[in-house]
This record gives sequence, C-alpha cells and structure tokens, in this order.
Amino acid sequence: MPELVERLSDTRKVLHFKRVKGYSCSLAANLVPSHEVFKHLFDADNPYHISSPASRSPLRKVPVKQTLETVSLKGKDLLDFLPY
Repeated sequence: MPELVERLSDTRKVLHFKRVKGYSCSLAANLVPSHEVFKHLFDADNPYHISSPASRSPLRKVPVKQTLETVSLKGKDLLDFLPY
C-alpha cells in the first residue's frame, strides 16, 4: 500500500482500501490535498515530526500487482465513502 499511495499521491484523489490483510479495519489515504494544507492543519513547519514514528520511517515498498477500482464521487458526499 505505501508504494501505491506514493504513486497516486499527486492525483489529488482519496484512496480507500476496503480489505487490508491482517487488519479488521479499512484504510483511507490522501485525505489532505497538499503538504501546505497539512502544515497549516498542524500549525507546524514540518508536521511529519509530530506524527507517529512509523510514518517517519516507513517499511520497504512492495510492488502492486492488483488492478484498482475507481469510484466516481461527483455529486456525492465524500463522508459517505470514508471509513469510520
């Protein structure tokens, strides 16, 4: 997932992984549209220093071999699609 999130981070699209192997919850990524917005949300020059240790030193990347499902959110409420 980290490689896929990184590859798609510039698309400005929210990613929702419904079934994450080994976990009972889903995962959402790319919820913040830019690093500038992220810095503003945390009121920090480098908000990555205040995040979890895991996000500062991610595990090695694994190649993605699955196809992606695209869901159109046009005219829909984004909150209906995000995990809670």
